[in-house]
Amino acid sequence: MDAAFVGRVTEERAVRDGLVYRFVVDQNVKGPVGREVEVRSAGRLVDATDRPIVHDEALGVLANLRGAELVTTSCLLSDPGTLLATSDEPRGNAIKIVVGLVILAAAVAYSIRRLRHRQAELAARGRLDR
Repeated sequence: MDAAFVGRVTEERAVRDGLVYRFVVDQNVKGPVGREVEVRSAGRLVDATDRPIVHDEALGVLANLRGAELVTTSCLLSDPGTLLATSDEPRGNAIKIVVGLVILAAAVAYSIRRLRHRQAELAARGRLDR
């Protein structure tokens, strides 16, 4: 999909080869989507129970770009919560990896330092015991 958003239908109009729906976008998930967007459909958009979509009700929309125009079908409509839940990625993974590597490097450096210090002590005792 080239675009995904949660929006509300404010207007629909018939055009050659289908309908154009105007959405007010509540939350952009992916793609070239502004505050308002028009999406073309070959036929009337319906929900999962084959009822026409309701104006001013939140709806998850997936769409593809055809030229400069967004195009969708009823199969690409979803519950807004489901769309947002699947699009939310855990954030901060990169920083967690960097912090983990810094801690690991500090622990290894400390261990090497202690090992060298202990070897030096043992070597000094060995010389003194003779």
